[in-house]
Amino acid sequence: LCQLAADNRGTGGYFDLSKLLQRLRGTFDLVDYPDFRADWARLDAVSGDNLANVRSVLGADIHLDRASDLATILKNIGEHSIAFVAGESGSGKSSLIAQLAREPGRFGHILWLTPAQLSKTSQNEIAMSHGLHHTLPALIRSSSRSSCFLVIDALEKFEGEALSRVIELLRTVSESGLAGWKVVISGHLQSWEKAQCILQEAGVTDFVKSDLELPSISAIRSAVQNVPGISLLLFRPELQHILRNLMVLDWVLRTNLV
Repeated sequence: LCQLAADNRGTGGYFDLSKLLQRLRGTFDLVDYPDFRADWARLDAVSGDNLANVRSVLGADIHLDRASDLATILKNIGEHSIAFVAGESGSGKSSLIAQLAREPGRFGHILWLTPAQLSKTSQNEIAMSHGLHHTLPALIRSSSRSSCFLVIDALEKFEGEALSRVIELLRTVSESGLAGWKVVISGHLQSWEKAQCILQEAGVTDFVKSDLELPSISAIRSAVQNVPGISLLLFRPELQHILRNLMVLDWVLRTNLV
């Protein structure tokens, strides 16, 4: 703090809370300022509920090894801060992002809201609907955590007011210099052009696209090898592409069709 004061004294610079947090964020993990603590607790609870609704297993309790895909996403947001995860339905985009968000100690706050929760005419209306004393942009600017996570899951579902609110959040993160924030946007392959447009509208220039393929048949066989009957289906060429879709595979396993 003394060094910051010394560096700015000669030029007549000043620090208010927002400017000071922007300089310290990303280097120090600070306790939330009291005025914002209750709001973050509410948002953490809402985001936690949305996160809990994302399935991360197949069938009853089968975990598919996606370490390589997860490492790619981590590398991308480490180098660019904002990553667009593109893949067809059933490739496991939401599940992978949820797995990243659930890692203990990785992120101070997670902001994961649905299109319905963001489909309001203004940020003030969003704040009122969640019982917040401050708007989401104000909370983003004032976050004192060294690393927070903003998730826009299934971009193709965001339209109208919800999309406008998303652009406002992205613009706020961009204007803060991306200090202390990582952003992941997921969507269909066809949503990449839409993602580029909204990022450019928000003033974001440094972002990357991460393509997520359907898991391989060999990876699926390894994960479900103890499930009776499924191996026979996976050896049928006409069913392999269908069963590589994780939504379909999960449904087959949960309904005991094998």
